[in-house]
Amino acid sequence: MVQHWSPSSQVMRSITAGEWFMIDDGKKIAIIKQLVLGRKKETMYRVVTFADNSADRVLIGYFPHIDMAAEITWQEYLKSKHR
Repeated sequence: MVQHWSPSSQVMRSITAGEWFMIDDGKKIAIIKQLVLGRKKETMYRVVTFADNSADRVLIGYFPHIDMAAEITWQEYLKSKHR
């Protein structure tokens, strides 16, 4: 059975305004950051895997909606758990 991300099953804890940790069972799994990009000043969400050292973080992607960022991050996390 595939588990889907939802706010009730996984936690996004605010770090600062526009920045969140995505957490599973108390373990930080990703950092989601709200950015304003481009000439049109569009809001995007950049997601990286969590690591204490920023050089060890891996880009998951840029997303137009926070829900999309969270869902794809959750799916990538599940895939990595089963490798």
